[in-house]
Amino acid sequence: MRVLLTLHIVAAIFLVGPVIASGMTGLRALRMGDAAGARFIARMTTVYGWSSLLVALLGAAMVQGREHAWHFSYADNWIRASVVLYLVALVLSVGVVGPTFSEAARRIDADEAISGLRPRAAISAGSVGLLYLAIIVLMVFRP
Repeated sequence: MRVLLTLHIVAAIFLVGPVIASGMTGLRALRMGDAAGARFIARMTTVYGWSSLLVALLGAAMVQGREHAWHFSYADNWIRASVVLYLVALVLSVGVVGPTFSEAARRIDADEAISGLRPRAAISAGSVGLLYLAIIVLMVFRP
């Protein structure tokens, strides 16, 4: 159990952390009109977003029925809520944040306005960060 928990936490730091950081730092690339930076952020968000599935798989490996004496079960509301929040964060990361930065890079290269993309990028990237924060709170307090 401790090995899985350790792997889960380490994977979360190194795989989820970049998803949160890339979305937030990518906003600077949009402000500066940096197409290469926006393209890099799009790629990073997408790659690390999909890679975060490893964090979910490690978490799922720890969630066993109470008969296994691991004390975690899908009957626990905090685990179900965490799974739902994670899935929403994953969809936002790979389905909205990444594509928004890709579209911004394309528009910057074509000398088109990106002002309409900035709010979508900021709201979706910020939402991903808040969703992961909510997951952390659930895992610490286990309500």
